[in-house]
Amino acid sequence: MGLQKDPKGVQTMDSVHLSIDRITLINRARWWPSAAAVLLAGLILYGVGFAHHDALHHAAHDTRHSAAFPCH
Repeated sequence: MGLQKDPKGVQTMDSVHLSIDRITLINRARWWPSAAAVLLAGLILYGVGFAHHDALHHAAHDTRHSAAFPCH
């Protein structure tokens, strides 16, 4: 394994070694922001949807309609 020479004398690598920890870290780094955004969006929608203050509820309702997203 490692660097070897082909018949023309050019060095080539016959295998690639990646650390499992590095792969896990990369996957976790890509997963975390998406999960946080989904959780935050869900909390905002839940909070505004059940808000007792009518201005908050109607603002979210009008925003959904302006984005052509049916809500009822």
